Amino acid sequence: MERGPADQPEVKGLPSGGVDGGLGSAGVLIVDDQPANVALLERLLRRMGVDRTIGITDPRQALEHYRAMDPDLVLLDLHMPHIGGLDLMEALQREIPSDFFVPILVLTADATDTAKQDALGAGATDFLTKPFDQTEVVLRVRNLLRTRFLHVALQSRNANLQLELQRRKEFEVRLAEERAKRLRRVQDVLESGSF
Repeated sequence: MERGPADQPEVKGLPSGGVDGGLGSAGVLIVDDQPANVALLERLLRRMGVDRTIGITDPRQALEHYRAMDPDLVLLDLHMPHIGGLDLMEALQREIPSDFFVPILVLTADATDTAKQDALGAGATDFLTKPFDQTEVVLRVRNLLRTRFLHVALQSRNANLQLELQRRKEFEVRLAEERAKRLRRVQDVLESGSF
C-alpha cells in the first residue's frame, strides 16, 4: 500500500525537509574543555543552519546534557580534565541503544596514530586533528548528520513495515476465522439435512 507524505509518522531527528532537507532540527552536543573551540564550533554549526546546539566545557556534565538533548551528533575532544574523551565515549556508548546510530566526531590536538586508533576503537565515527580546517569540519558534520538521518529514516521505515506486517497477519487470522465459521455453518446445514 502506497503512503503519501501526510501518512508518514513524524520521525524524531529527521529534518522536516527529509534526509536532504535543512539541518535546523539537528541537535549537536559539543564537549571541549576550551571555550574558544566550543564557541568556534557553535558558530560553524549556526552558519550551517543547525539550530540546536549545546556546547559544554566540563565533560562531567556531558551525560546529563546528552540525556536532556538526545543529540544527532556529538563533537568530542579527547584530552580534557576530570573525564577524558575515551572514558566519556565509553559512557556514551552505554547510553545509546544498540539499534541506534549517534555519530561521534572526535576533534583533538593529539595527532598521533595511537590517539586516532584509540578513538576509533572506542566508538568514534570520525576523527579530526586541531587546528582543524573549518570547511572540512562543516563537510564532515554534514555527512555525519546525513548518515544519522538516513539511519533514523530506515528505522522508521522498518517500524512501519513491521506494523503493516502485523496488521496483515491479524487480517489473515480474522479471515481464517470467518472461513472456519462459514464452513461450520455449511457442515451443520448438511448434517441436519435442512437445506
